[in-house]
Amino acid sequence: MKNKFIYLIFASITLLSAFACITIFNDPDDIDGNGIFGGSGSGSMTIDALVENGNSSIVSVKAMCYGDDYLRGYEVATGKYENGRIKITLPATIPTQYLQSMEVEPGTTISDKNAMWNIIGINAYDKDDKNIGGFFYSTLPPVSFPIDYDEWNGYSHAWIVYVDRDVIIKGTTQEGDVIVIADGSLKKGWNLLYRTCYIEYKAGTIIETETDTTKKPSGKNFKWYFYG
Repeated sequence: MKNKFIYLIFASITLLSAFACITIFNDPDDIDGNGIFGGSGSGSMTIDALVENGNSSIVSVKAMCYGDDYLRGYEVATGKYENGRIKITLPATIPTQYLQSMEVEPGTTISDKNAMWNIIGINAYDKDDKNIGGFFYSTLPPVSFPIDYDEWNGYSHAWIVYVDRDVIIKGTTQEGDVIVIADGSLKKGWNLLYRTCYIEYKAGTIIETETDTTKKPSGKNFKWYFYG
């Protein structure tokens, strides 16, 4: 399956949207229950969250997105890392030149083919402003090899996505042993896009089914993690 956002591939393998404990447990503005405030339809989005496995070398954080060539990095926002917490506010919009068309595979449709989007990566930096890793939002900490497929069966992670208009994505595609089911309703602005992966063994072959949705998977405990 093609993935234009290669800067998040490592996070996807180790699994991109850092998972955290909520800042205020009963804050009605906390859209996901884990220190994520604002989002679609409300302008900016703020992440104020405790990282489960923080690193003392982290000094600052930056939200980055990339263009089609993966090299034209755009610094969306800068933030702090203090006392094991990340705090960063994403602006209401991203310049159009850093958005990408929503290309889909046969079997999947989008409600508006002119919609543009991008996925944000939240990176970690040391005192010398050197990138030493990043954060992701998932139900498990960074993967260790060899992978325990039984443990990872049903694993979920979330991407932070910006889209320039309301758009619905639906359909099912398959490439080789990977099946991707899309069922999401993205609102203009910032969104969380969740992916849940299930593994099934058929005739000695591992079949992976990935479900992408804007609805938080029920019964899942998401947290913010650092990988480096």
